[in-house]
Formats: sequence, structure tokens, C-alpha cells
Amino acid sequence: MEFIALSYNHARCIVEHLESIKHVIHSYADGEACVFRLFDDSSSDDTVKIADAWLEQNRMLFSDVEIISNTKNLGVAHNYTRALRSVRSNRFKILAGDDLYFDNNVFQIAEKPGLTLTQPFWFRDATVVPAPDIDNLLLFAHAQVQDALRPTILKKLRFENCISAPGAFLGKDLIDSDLLRAIEAYTYLEDYPMWSFLFLERTRPFPVRIDARPYVLYRVGSGVSTSHRNASRTEEPSPYELDVMKLKERYYPTTSGSSLPAKIKRAVRFYQDKAICKRLRARDKNTQEILDQRSHAEQRSGAYIESIQGLALGFIEGLQ
Repeated sequence: MEFIALSYNHARCIVEHLESIKHVIHSYADGEACVFRLFDDSSSDDTVKIADAWLEQNRMLFSDVEIISNTKNLGVAHNYTRALRSVRSNRFKILAGDDLYFDNNVFQIAEKPGLTLTQPFWFRDATVVPAPDIDNLLLFAHAQVQDALRPTILKKLRFENCISAPGAFLGKDLIDSDLLRAIEAYTYLEDYPMWSFLFLERTRPFPVRIDARPYVLYRVGSGVSTSHRNASRTEEPSPYELDVMKLKERYYPTTSGSSLPAKIKRAVRFYQDKAICKRLRARDKNTQEILDQRSHAEQRSGAYIESIQGLALGFIEGLQ
């Protein structure tokens, strides 16, 4: 399996990411050869130095290791497509260097063709926090049973980036030059263009499925998109926000912008989905497994995060 990390100024948490990879290899690899690649987008801190030191001590985990460091910051979209171009095997996962792999068998989910949607857990420090992604996954699971998953996703994409990239597993069959070009039309936005292209412009059919188990822990508030958003609405749009506007104008012109009809459409859709999710959370039979898996994982996530962070802290202290 190929573990591919994207980093930008992740010195304080890259070892946690690496320790989580070590955990899932020891727990689930079953002798399979694993590869690690780090694509660093010209970090100004010690991300690469720290990662290199950890990899030197843990080289036996991998059949191949590579660190690719950009000489200048290219933006998350171009760093992501560089990672996509590096994929060689059918079993891979690209994940931000500040996120963690959770204690589930990522090997069995990463090899599937097409697109597999799972529920990432959001966390801050060592605490799991409420994740809005769960509502969309409940909607999708309900739609899947009714054989309406693709149209439901497409409707949601008109109004929001409804697919959580950390929890999504992309099949190698989806990687082609058209997808790469669609993503590289942007700088600070990689996932929304990818989903929009796949569901609106890709002509070849591909499977889409839901897996109820969580495989990824998403660190809240440290992503590149977060850092490029404006804190004040009085400022000019940030580069990230300009990318979002550009995408909306291209793919979803009738629901973008600040016109009254567009605002009404977004509001109606929001409250319709809220009403549906309220019912689904009340143990709808089609979403029971997602809720059960979440409850089970929540019981062990805190101890798991603390364990990973303790191992990372021990390594960092050993460097000093």
C-alpha cells in the first residue's frame, strides 16, 4: 500500500501522522509491502527535517520512502495533483500530514475501485469534536439503499462541498489527465473541483459506495484552506474564497452568488436536509450501521489519539 502525505508547516504534528501509519501497518498490513511518500509544499518550519529523522529510525516499515519538497509554495491543488501522479498501486491513500489514520483496517478499503465514502472523525488536541460531515453521510447511506446515491450527491454538490476529502478513498481508476487538469485550474481548492468534475464531467461510469467505519481522524482548524479564509467579512475575498467563487460560477451558476433567488435556494435546501437528518439520526434502519460504528469508535478514539500523541512526543523529546 502507498501512504502519501501532503504537508505544509506541519512540524508540530507530522510525527503523529507517521506514528498512526506505523500503528495501522503493525496492526493490519499482514506482511504487505508499504510505501511512504511525503509531498511538502515548501514548508518554512522543520516539517521535512523531522519527518526525515522519524523515517530514518523507522525505515524497516517501508519498502520505499520518498520526500518531495517543492522549492516554492504551489498551493494545495498542485501539491495534490503531484501526489496523484505518483500513485503506482491500486491500494493507496493521500492524507494531510496533520491528520491521523484511525485504528481500523485501511488496507481493505483502500484498494476498491471508484469512490468510497467513509466518516472521518474530527478532533482537536485529544478530543473528538462534533463533525458536520456525518449528516451528509447519513443522507448518502439512505440514498444508497434507494439506488439514488449519485443523484443525491449531485444535488448536494450544487450547494456545498458535501464530500469529506479525508474520509474519501479514491480508486486508481479515477486518476487521469482530465481529472488532474480539472483540479489544477485552482490553487487553494482541490477536493470540490475533483468531486464536481467526477460527477458532472466524467463520461465513464464509476462505482460509488458508503463504508460506515471511520478510517481517518481529521484535525480541526489546521488545514491550508482554513488558513486562507478571511476572518472578517469586510475584507476582500481571500485566494481560497476566490477559488470557491470561480468553481461555483463554472459548475453551479444557479445556486452561487448573493442574489435573492440563490440565497433562497440554498436556505430551502439546508432546512430540507436538516429535517431529513433529524429523522435519520432517530435510528433510521438504513443508517443504523453508521451510527453504531460511530458510537463504538467514539469509545476508543480518545485513548487511541492520546497513545499516538504520546509516541510522537517521545520521539520529539529524543531529538532534543
